[in-house]
Amino acid sequence: MDILLPLDRFDRQMEASQRQTVLYFLFAFLIIAGGMGLLIYMFVNRPINSLIVGTRKIAEGDLNYRIGSHHSDEVGELGKSFDTMTAELKKSREEIEQWNIKLKEEVKKATENLELANQKLKELDQLKSNFMRKMEHGLRSHIGVIQSCVSMALKEGVSTFSDVQADLMNTAKRRSAVLLEVLDDIILLSYRLSAGAEYFMESVQLKDVLQKVFEDLKVQAQKKTISMDLQVPADLPQIQVDREALEEVFSNLVNNAIKYTKRNGTVALSAIEKENTIKIDVVDTGIGIAAEDLPKIFNEFYRASNAKSNKIEGTGVGLAIVKEIVKAHHGEIRVQSELGKGTTITVVLPKSVKENK
Repeated sequence: MDILLPLDRFDRQMEASQRQTVLYFLFAFLIIAGGMGLLIYMFVNRPINSLIVGTRKIAEGDLNYRIGSHHSDEVGELGKSFDTMTAELKKSREEIEQWNIKLKEEVKKATENLELANQKLKELDQLKSNFMRKMEHGLRSHIGVIQSCVSMALKEGVSTFSDVQADLMNTAKRRSAVLLEVLDDIILLSYRLSAGAEYFMESVQLKDVLQKVFEDLKVQAQKKTISMDLQVPADLPQIQVDREALEEVFSNLVNNAIKYTKRNGTVALSAIEKENTIKIDVVDTGIGIAAEDLPKIFNEFYRASNAKSNKIEGTGVGLAIVKEIVKAHHGEIRVQSELGKGTTITVVLPKSVKENK
């Protein structure tokens, strides 16, 4: 027996059931996806965005910003660490600001103290200068009177001294002259080292300065039969120096060369142009300087041991004056010497020197 049933209705029900299943599935998927997205936003995106915003705030200098995370996961811990770090940064900045305030106050106090100290130094320097001027005037006048009296007593036909008495008077005359030299050197060194020392820079033909020094000391050299040699190129350029101070330098150096050179010796003065400088050499065939004395010869009142043993009188101040003047001209001074064979003192001066006061 055959039974015939129509399937159209059944097919329609199956299709409706499939569509309904798909719709349920899509709806469930959307709900799950939306829920996951919301969870990701709440627990990941928002904390990370807060971290980003906080980083920008800190970069802009706002250390009061806090994330305030209440999550207990890794992102929450990161937010709490961020807030802790920000708080520590704020504390550190406040401490630094406090230290800056204290530092400014200390610097202000130090500056005021320094200005006060400088003022006191200027006052002391002025007192020293006044004292030195008074001392120079007083001592010079008294020593001058002593020299005049001794010279008068030693004149032929006036003196009735014995040979021993005459020797004593000559010693007094010589020593008083040395005392005047010491006084002049101390006054000059004090001035050159003082804050008020002035250097008047001008264009000077160095050859003229060296020639003048050479001529002024030629007679002194002739008394000891010392030959003098001056070698300065005619085309030596002009340099910016204080003429008077420069004459002091080379008068001192050449005078020393003559003083420490024995009879029939030689003293040479030469100058050459070298790049942006002028190099001047003062060379003698004198007693020389021991190696152990060389580092000390520019010290005030220092005299080499062989100078004392040879009974050559001096103050030990001249080279200190020379060094100070050369330094003020931004120059350099060097010494080469061999005991018993002579000394070479080299002065190197720049062609152009900024004005010093």
